[in-house]
Amino acid sequence: MALASMGTNVTTIDSVPEDQITEIMLRLPTPAALVHAALVSKSWLRIIADQQFLAKYRKLHPSSPLLGLYVPQEFGGLPSFLMADSNRSASDGDLKRAAEKAFFLGGLESSSEWRLLDSYNGRLLLARGDEALEVYSPLSCERISVCLPEGDFLPESFSACLLRGHGDDAASFRVVSVQHRRDRRDRMVRAIVYDSSTMI
Repeated sequence: MALASMGTNVTTIDSVPEDQITEIMLRLPTPAALVHAALVSKSWLRIIADQQFLAKYRKLHPSSPLLGLYVPQEFGGLPSFLMADSNRSASDGDLKRAAEKAFFLGGLESSSEWRLLDSYNGRLLLARGDEALEVYSPLSCERISVCLPEGDFLPESFSACLLRGHGDDAASFRVVSVQHRRDRRDRMVRAIVYDSSTMI
């Protein structure tokens, strides 16, 4: 009897205001729980992937139990995520599943040309062949192509690193690439800096 009278006042998750969902997400205890929540809907993923949300979450939960590193493949290809054993228990299935799903790098197409160059603040700097650099965020699946200047300078070799951006913005980063070319008589070296805040 009581169930029949409740039918007209049903509240769905879609009717909950976004600010209340944000407050709920901020109280999730682990990054693994955040990853699971992000898989519920596109709107939840958008909330969780927002840089302001992530900054608030990091402030509320300063020590993250999801610790690990990306290991480059010996012969190229996408790096694999290796969780630190000291920060998880054998019974923490949620953490293991979250790492497998979120950090598998499913947002990138599989290619033997990918090489891991560097990582910083939850982002990866990847090279694809000799011509493309990308900054990739495994949590939000955001990809940012770093365009190298075109022209007559075709480097024989290059090195690149991912650095902190300017100011206090956690979303800001810089990519510095040093490129080398050798002609018959000359050696040429150039450095290129990409800044995410200016996109140049």
